[in-house]
Amino acid sequence: MNIKPVSDLLEDYEKKEAVIKLIMELEARRDLKNICCMVMFFLFAFCGFCQNIHAEDYLPASSVSNPPVLDKNKIAAAVIYPHEARKSGVEGRVILELFIDKYGQIQHIRILYENPSGNGFGEAAVNAFSNINAEPALVNGVAVNSRLRFPISFMLR
Repeated sequence: MNIKPVSDLLEDYEKKEAVIKLIMELEARRDLKNICCMVMFFLFAFCGFCQNIHAEDYLPASSVSNPPVLDKNKIAAAVIYPHEARKSGVEGRVILELFIDKYGQIQHIRILYENPSGNGFGEAAVNAFSNINAEPALVNGVAVNSRLRFPISFMLR
């Protein structure tokens, strides 16, 4: 069996079917060491740790004709106040940077600011976007990849 180096697989994200086939072949052989290595690679490469998200590939909202549009009501409904923070009476604020592709899919989310930290506000803010799509940004009527900063405030009522 021909096993390709991890670096070759990382260069072409489209080869995930080959990785899955290789894992199945290794599992059939019961080669535990290779199975563990391939499972670790699969988790690393395809679960977000190694996404090829480069900020320079996404235009800032200030550089586009029409910035991406998100349904703020849907996002507000999806935000879940962290239990411990609510119980402790803690309020917070998070600023996220959303990387939205030209199809309106949120490809990556970066927490730029979380105050206070350690209360779960950042994670709660990110989780609110799990089923959210956007209308993509436009430059002269053409959809483009873009970045958008999005603030979320956590306030007790």
